Amino acid sequence: MLLIACLNLSNLLVARAASRRREVAIRGALGGSRLALIREQMTESLLICVAGGGLGLLLSLASTQWLAAHWRNLPRADAAHVDGWVLTLLPVWYWRRA
Repeated sequence: MLLIACLNLSNLLVARAASRRREVAIRGALGGSRLALIREQMTESLLICVAGGGLGLLLSLASTQWLAAHWRNLPRADAAHVDGWVLTLLPVWYWRRA
């Protein structure tokens, strides 16, 4: 599920960049430096990624609480939780893999 969400987000970012190609070309022609254009794109991407990660974290917290409250017959439903170590080490694992 996480892989599908990441692929969808990356496809959205690629589509957004492709649709903004003309705008970036115009800004560059009007004197915008490459550093300023790259910084703008990176800021937008970082904001989208942080917002998506935060919403995903909230969704996972809510879903684990919902599972524990509503599915009592599910084995070990009360033991399901969002682990802080996984959330801390997941970005490290991702960047080491790349």
